[in-house]
Amino acid sequence: MLSLDEAFELPEDYLQGPVAAALRPGLIEATDRATGQDRILKFWLKTGTSVDAELRELWRHERLQIERVMSYPGADDVMVGVVGMVETSDAFCVLHEPGAVTLHAKLRRAPSRDWIRSLRMPFSRVVLWSNLARVAKALGILHGHGLVHGRIPCRKSARGSTG
Repeated sequence: MLSLDEAFELPEDYLQGPVAAALRPGLIEATDRATGQDRILKFWLKTGTSVDAELRELWRHERLQIERVMSYPGADDVMVGVVGMVETSDAFCVLHEPGAVTLHAKLRRAPSRDWIRSLRMPFSRVVLWSNLARVAKALGILHGHGLVHGRIPCRKSARGSTG
């Protein structure tokens, strides 16, 4: 089995660095060495201990959740595309389509003329509101699958609306 570094060409800087001790995943832009395709990798570093078996189960559970959510109509319009799941000798990886980055990474890397840096311009605000609408739709999909609050049923508020 290949290592993460053998399977992917990795840059020096992370979009989000992993914290192995806390089992927190990392996020990095990478190129698949076998196909030459650019990808965004979400990965959990293996610990070399018995914790890896539990980490593998969490990683498999994430794959099942991704498949479940992506089967929802319209999910592919608002969710980051998942290309695959890969286990290397030192990590568990979720491969995403290129271009999907965290807001923090986007702000850190965006050129001065990017829409996110020029919100005073009307067009930039249109893009922002369009993206916020996509976030709301995506949260609705996650909520519909019980991934936001579990299976807590809606209840009537004092005004008679659902909440």
